[in-house]
Amino acid sequence: MRNPYAAISRVSLVILFAACLAANAAGVDTFPQQARLAASDGGAADEFGKKVSIDGDLVAVGAPAADDGRGAVYIFVRPDGAWRNATEVAKLTASDATDFHQLGSAVSISGDTVVAGARGANLGGPGARGAIYVFVRPESGWVNGTETAKVTLASASSADNIGEALAIDGASLVTGVHRKNGIHPGGRVYLYQRPAGGWTNMTEATALLTASDGADFDSLGSSVTIRDSVIAAGAPGDDSASFVDHGSVYVYVRPSGGWVDAVETAKLTASDGRNRDVLGTAVSVDGGVVVASALGDDINGVIGQGSTYVFEESPTGWMDSQETAKLTASDGADFDSFGWSIAQIGDTVVVGARHDDIGNNGNQGAAYIFRRPVGGWTDVQETVKLLVEGGDAGDLAGWSVALGVGTDGETAVLGTPYGGVGGIISPGTVQIYTLSSFVFADGFESGDLHAWSAATP
Repeated sequence: MRNPYAAISRVSLVILFAACLAANAAGVDTFPQQARLAASDGGAADEFGKKVSIDGDLVAVGAPAADDGRGAVYIFVRPDGAWRNATEVAKLTASDATDFHQLGSAVSISGDTVVAGARGANLGGPGARGAIYVFVRPESGWVNGTETAKVTLASASSADNIGEALAIDGASLVTGVHRKNGIHPGGRVYLYQRPAGGWTNMTEATALLTASDGADFDSLGSSVTIRDSVIAAGAPGDDSASFVDHGSVYVYVRPSGGWVDAVETAKLTASDGRNRDVLGTAVSVDGGVVVASALGDDINGVIGQGSTYVFEESPTGWMDSQETAKLTASDGADFDSFGWSIAQIGDTVVVGARHDDIGNNGNQGAAYIFRRPVGGWTDVQETVKLLVEGGDAGDLAGWSVALGVGTDGETAVLGTPYGGVGGIISPGTVQIYTLSSFVFADGFESGDLHAWSAATP
């Protein structure tokens, strides 16, 4: 049998065994991070890592509290050596930022374009109307700079917080406004299409997406995601016939002629949903699969442990349906916030649990990786758990998560917005995990000391 540790450096091996031993005591399988990212000018409570996104070898990190609340987005590109050598290549800011603008409230990447929400932008009036800033990579590469374009909504009202939830895929940008007019009616989703000449300032959306059965306090648009021709939006406040805040997810499929104002193509619900499960807290879509978290779900008497549901498109397309599978944490505890953040790519799902206690560290936070079983999605617990090396109480790791495929293969990103760096109190950090470099050995039970084969990241 080939030595499973042959390709691991001595330092990596020490870290690996330390993580394994700690996990073994808890009966949970883990492996360590490959890199930690931090802002070059990070200050106390900048909230660096509150939002993260990855596309290929590019990572964008939101720090909405940086620079007196003006906010910023930091860009990291994987160096030739490995992610562990990464330092920021650019800091992106808003040209019209004011205190409490909060640029970086949300971030998303598609190719050479980064979009960032500024939920606190006032747009010349009282209250936080919000705005979205579009940054397009210059021909010479990423450098410090301000936006290429600004996307707003002329009809925005106080406390709409446009840009609090957003996603971009190719030429399509989607954002949710779950507090329309600031009084929590049903909520709505706006779709902006990139003009033929490129992104430019926009004040009107291409399409307005709503729920056919929308009601007050549904909070449609609390979470949004887009991939190819499909948009999914969470409505965690949606009530079912029997339960309050049961939650649901609405799916919209682009018509053949392009996006237009519409109601949902399908509505997704949980077969076992109960009061205040809030399905739709976070959503992700990829390849005919929608995953959505239910942050308040009780699991076997564990209050508010949280869960994540997998929904699969039928052979004839998206239609009203319930889940294919339910994903849960093997070590879940009361109010872990499992499902505060989620991401998926291909057959892999990552779920953040920002309030997970690690040992004696309350609210250190963590994330869980789930891989699709060979026979297809079914109710399962995690394949492995991601921990922050040297994590502390109150770090809230897992506030944000992202998944991508780049030079190192499948890569997970874990935002830790209150992690410490070099004596600075809670500036925030981001952890990189190269998932594709690890091959799990067969024949081990949960809690055993697992073996991996790994190329040094």
